[in-house]
Amino acid sequence: MLRLRLPFTFFPVLAGLALGAEPAAPAVVPPAELKLSAQAAPGGTAARALTNFPDGSALIAYRGRTVDGARDIQIADWRDGHWSEPRLLAPDHWITDQPPAAPPALDSRDGQAAAAWFTAADNDPRIEVSTSPDAGGVWLIPQRISEGTPDAAVSIVLLRDGSQVICWKESQKLLLRRVSPQGDIGPASPVAESRAALDALQLTVLADHDDTAPVRLALTYAAAGEAYTAAVTLPSLKELTAKDSACSCGRASAQLQRGVPLHGTVVSLDLAAGSLVVQHDHIAGVMPAMSMTLKADAATLRGLRAGQEFLGRMDTRDAEWWLFDVTLLGEPAKGKK
Repeated sequence: MLRLRLPFTFFPVLAGLALGAEPAAPAVVPPAELKLSAQAAPGGTAARALTNFPDGSALIAYRGRTVDGARDIQIADWRDGHWSEPRLLAPDHWITDQPPAAPPALDSRDGQAAAAWFTAADNDPRIEVSTSPDAGGVWLIPQRISEGTPDAAVSIVLLRDGSQVICWKESQKLLLRRVSPQGDIGPASPVAESRAALDALQLTVLADHDDTAPVRLALTYAAAGEAYTAAVTLPSLKELTAKDSACSCGRASAQLQRGVPLHGTVVSLDLAAGSLVVQHDHIAGVMPAMSMTLKADAATLRGLRAGQEFLGRMDTRDAEWWLFDVTLLGEPAKGKK
């Protein structure tokens, strides 16, 4: 019988730890309905990870097997009622006869995706992570997260500011580490111990809606027939953003990574209501091209005109979409005011 334990509450104050995302709501076809290629690795659904996006699309990741026997991470998209052909996420070229010990980990937030996985390519066991700004279309160069010799189990969550928090086990310790929106890797912090190999590992975001309130995570894991859970409290997103900005060596502030990027044209403005109607392009993983009403602060609205093309970002605040970080593209179309 599994026994539930509450071993501790951990309150780290770190230069970089933050939370993951809320699960999106749209229904998706179960991963078992994805017909993987004949080169896919054995292991069934236990060797796969699935995440979905607000527009109803989904992303699956698994450790496949290429024609030369490499156990590389492969992904496929669920979109418009069917799965795409699998493609490589990370060609680390791990040659092994053993089936995957644990699946990769996935999480998503708006149109952003994050993945973490174990590999022992080149006889160098390690945990690596990568992120995608466009729902899995393009992935950044993987970064090594582990420091010693890790176990295969790993979990990852995306926070509202675009940062990631990763959990894994090495040297009998479960470790947490945050990667900032700019890619800066924070310190590894121990949060639990387990002498037995992990049977399951999961990070979940409990609260990160308020920029000034501490971020709260739940860590659950199972080992040697027992299940455990722990609460992890992190600094607020405002504190983490300030530390990220101080450490990013002139790179863009983490605040600029909030929300999702969009390319659009102003249709109309309502200064009294503090809103505008925009026509925007397709936003991968979030919504199709469409016209919609956005809120904006007075300074942003004063800088816009009907017919103006722009780049910007939008984020939800109190159940409304807000436009910010606007860059104008050329002059407004003639005849517009």
